[in-house]
Amino acid sequence: MEQDTHYMTREFLENKIVQLTDEVALMTKFREDLIQASNKNHDKLTNLQNNLKTWTREQLDNDSITHEQALELAEIGDFTITQCYDVTIAVEHTFTVEIEAGDDIDDVLTSIDFTADSYHTTLDNTDYTVLEVNYEKCD
Repeated sequence: MEQDTHYMTREFLENKIVQLTDEVALMTKFREDLIQASNKNHDKLTNLQNNLKTWTREQLDNDSITHEQALELAEIGDFTITQCYDVTIAVEHTFTVEIEAGDDIDDVLTSIDFTADSYHTTLDNTDYTVLEVNYEKCD
């Protein structure tokens, strides 16, 4: 019985390497083109959403559309209707600080950093009094 050995020749294997290298290059180019097209479409969609959101907000502010219509447009455009306010709040906090004997309380107090990351943040174990609240609507 004669065995088919053409697939084992050096020339066959070299040709196969060239063929596979060309196919990999073609697939790589196709992948890059696909990614570029996807990014372009994503950018267009983002721009369209931003324009629709801006237009909807303007129309709502001008009373040209109702709040319900704005919510429908937001659902279609996959965005949220928001309002922007710049807010300044002065707060007086009362809390207990325990320091080691011999430490200077002034050093400790000057190193305390009061921050709030979100209006959802809660301050536990403190008493506070709001001294003043100022706000104005953003442009």
